[in-house]
Amino acid sequence: MFISALKEVKSDEHFFTELYGQYYSIMKKKALNISRDPIVAEDLVQESFVRLIDKKQTLRMLEPNKLYFYVLQTIQNVTLNYIKK
Repeated sequence: MFISALKEVKSDEHFFTELYGQYYSIMKKKALNISRDPIVAEDLVQESFVRLIDKKQTLRMLEPNKLYFYVLQTIQNVTLNYIKK
């Protein structure tokens, strides 16, 4: 059981490392376009990835194009929620 859980952790780590590498720059650009502050944009991207980690099962089932839109919608929602505050 422990080995199975360890493999899942490594698999999750690999999944999110790839997700981060693939979407980081797109997410930062979107957050920056809305927030107009590079430091805030970086924080918003990090917050978005934390939210995405909570949705790992959903993300793994999405087709690539749907994953792309899911990630973009997440950063947009996080950024707009920040702006509302």
